[in-house]
Amino acid sequence: MDKKVTIIMSAYNHEDYIESAIRSVLNQTYKNYKFIVADDASTDHTAEILMKYENSIDEIHLYDKNSGHGRGREFILQADTEYTAIISSDDFWEQQKLERQIDYMEQHPECGACFTWCDEIDEEGKLTDIQIFRVKNRSKEEWMFHFWKNGNCLAHPSILIRTEVYQFLCKKNISVFRQLPDFYMWVKLIQNWEIHIIEEPLVKFCHHKNNQNVSAFTAVNCIRTDMENEYIWYKIMKEMSDEYFKEAFRTMLINPKAASREEIICEKFFVLCMSPVMAIQSAAALYFYDVFENPDYYKVLCEKYGYTNKMFYEQEMQIGKGRYQLELLKESSVRK
Repeated sequence: MDKKVTIIMSAYNHEDYIESAIRSVLNQTYKNYKFIVADDASTDHTAEILMKYENSIDEIHLYDKNSGHGRGREFILQADTEYTAIISSDDFWEQQKLERQIDYMEQHPECGACFTWCDEIDEEGKLTDIQIFRVKNRSKEEWMFHFWKNGNCLAHPSILIRTEVYQFLCKKNISVFRQLPDFYMWVKLIQNWEIHIIEEPLVKFCHHKNNQNVSAFTAVNCIRTDMENEYIWYKIMKEMSDEYFKEAFRTMLINPKAASREEIICEKFFVLCMSPVMAIQSAAALYFYDVFENPDYYKVLCEKYGYTNKMFYEQEMQIGKGRYQLELLKESSVRK
C-alpha cells in the first residue's frame, strides 16, 4: 500500500525529548505513513538516540553543518504522499492525533489543512497556563480578521495538510523569516483554502528555559517579530484579492459600498491603520508609500475619502513605529 502521510521531524539538541517525540509518532493508531527525521547537526546526544530507532524510521538524515532554520522545507518539497504532518523533536502527539485528522480531511475535500489544540508544557513535562492555541473554528475570511486583530494562534506541530497545498506554500524560501515563517504560510493558506481545528489538545509542545525557543520573549526576538510582521502585512494586504478583502474586513470598511479597484486599495490602507497591532499599523506606512505613488489611486484617496498626503504625514506619527519612537524621544527629553 502506498503511504498516505509523510511525517517530517526536524531535530536539534533535544537529547532529553527526542525519544518521547519519536515514540509518540510510532504509537499512532494510524499507521499508513512515511516517517522522516532530519538532525540539523546536533552537538549533544540527539543523533545517537535517534539512531536507536533506525529500524523503525523510514529515513534518517544526519547533517554536519547547522542550517539555523531546520531542514523541513526540502523534505516537504520532495514529499509524494497525499498528506504531510510536521513534528519537532521536543513535541509529543496523542495516539489518535493523525487518525482523527485523516478522518476529517477525507470527509472534507474543501479543507486544505487540519490543526488541533495544543498544550504547552515546561521542561519537566508540567502543563503551563498558556491557552493561545485553544481557538474555535471559523471561516477562512474570519481567520484573516482574527489574525489582524490578535496575531497567530495556529500551532505548526499540530498540522496535517494536503501535500500539494504545503508545497504551494513552501515554493518560496520562507526561511527568510526567522520568527514568523509559519504565520506567513497561514495567511497565504487561508486566502485559498478552508482550515479546520480539532478542538481537543492532541499535541504537547515544550517551552524551554533560558530563551531556547525560537519564539522566546527576548528583546531581539520581539524587534525581529515586529519587523517581519510589518512586512508580511504590507505584502499580504497588497496582494489580497478584492472579494476576499471585502468579506474578511466588511465590518471595518469606511465605505461599505466600495466596489472599484481604486476604492478597495484605499480601504486596505485604512484597515491597516486601524489594527490594534503596532506592527500592522506600521505596515500602513509601507503600503501608503508604495501604492499611492500611483496618481490614479491617490486621486481617489483624496476625492472620495478626503485623505491627503498632509493628513498621512500627521497620522504616521500617531500610529505604529512613528508613535512609539516619538514617545521614546519625549521620555528621553524629559529625563534630560
